[in-house]
Amino acid sequence: IKLKLVKGYYGKYSKNDHKIIYNISLAFLDKEIVDYVIVHELSHIKYLKDNNLKPKYNVLFVFPYYEEVGMGATYLLEEVEEFLAVDIGLIGPDCAGNEHSVSICAKDAVGPYDYEFTSKLAEYAKQEGCKYAIDTYFSYGSDANSSIKAGNNMRIANIGPAVYSTHGRERAHIDGLENTAKLLAAYLLKG
Repeated sequence: IKLKLVKGYYGKYSKNDHKIIYNISLAFLDKEIVDYVIVHELSHIKYLKDNNLKPKYNVLFVFPYYEEVGMGATYLLEEVEEFLAVDIGLIGPDCAGNEHSVSICAKDAVGPYDYEFTSKLAEYAKQEGCKYAIDTYFSYGSDANSSIKAGNNMRIANIGPAVYSTHGRERAHIDGLENTAKLLAAYLLKG
């Protein structure tokens, strides 16, 4: 994964060196756009095929429209066993995260995340050399917990770059985006 300032795109797969290139200007975009670009680039089948890589799971990408009103991903297919929400991490006096790390949420305002799933993500972060923090968010809920509230039965976890502000005014450090992308890739490939 490479991060650099480029013109004309936010993310792309480079066939020459089999790298994913993200535009550093993603740090100034709304999180839904950042989520889309990160997931889109990580999901390139050609990249996986060229490197003899195969995700350990059947992967379903969900981009809910009703996140801000607490409904998030309330409907998911029954075969979904794990739901990894990629959302923002928080920075503040009661939070362990910082702008250079990927935040792994243990509990939010709705309830706890799956202990084994969260522990597995922390172990992957260590293995990949990611800066990370395990955190609790007291006034925030993710799409994953919305799914559980709706009656879905699955293991849930939540990761994301720690950012300042929200709703179109996010400010993230490129290190946080990079650590989030590395952890997401490890989860997809290691299972």
